[in-house]
Amino acid sequence: MQTQNRLLLATALTFGASAGYAIEPMPPVDPTPVADDLKPTFESLDTNKDGQVAKTEVPVNHELNTLFASFDEDADTYLSRVEFDEYASEDETESDDEKD
Repeated sequence: MQTQNRLLLATALTFGASAGYAIEPMPPVDPTPVADDLKPTFESLDTNKDGQVAKTEVPVNHELNTLFASFDEDADTYLSRVEFDEYASEDETESDDEKD
C-alpha cells in the first residue's frame, strides 16, 4: 500500500509540475483594427488629390457610393471636405448608437 501511495504521489507531482509548463500565456491582443474595420478618410478617397471626392473615387462596395447623392448638397457630383465630414459624422453617430 505504501508503494502505491508513493507511486501515486510521484505521478501527481510529475504531472502537476509539468502542467504549469504546458499552459502558455495568451499573447497580448493587438488593439490595431484590421483594414476592413477602418473607415476610409477623405484623403484616402480623394485619389487624385484635387480636394474633393468624386463618386468614381468611392469604391463600388462602399456604403458612401449608394448615399453619395444625399450628401452632395450642391449636386456638383463631388463631395467637398464639408460634405464628406457630414457623412463621416453621421456614420460615427450611427456607430455610437449601435454600441448602446
